Amino acid sequence: SVTEQKDIGKPYQVEGTRLRESAERGELTPQSQQALQAARAQIAQGIESRGGVGVAQAQAQMEALRQNLLQNQYTYGLQIAQIGDNIALGAIRTGMQLDQNLQQATTNFYTNLAAIAGGISPTIRSQT
Repeated sequence: SVTEQKDIGKPYQVEGTRLRESAERGELTPQSQQALQAARAQIAQGIESRGGVGVAQAQAQMEALRQNLLQNQYTYGLQIAQIGDNIALGAIRTGMQLDQNLQQATTNFYTNLAAIAGGISPTIRSQT
């Protein structure tokens, strides 16, 4: 049914919204947080091996990586939500098509009923 089809899209919409909103708050997903921590450890090792040189540069690199991860998360959230929106839109279109088919069938029924009442042989119309 149309409702069931809309329900299929709901989890995508919810998850996409969750990802977007968390990115807007600056909260990374656990996977992105792990990637950031790994990069932080790698950069820290580099600073340690150079004797503390480039701390400001390392911090800038970390912030750039963090912002990139947040942007990717936001974009991914949009894409997931769009999948749900497209599924819901398909359900709406299906519902509209079903309504049109029902309206056409109803019109045909009453046209044929009027023809029968008027003594005219009804025209059989196919549903396509």
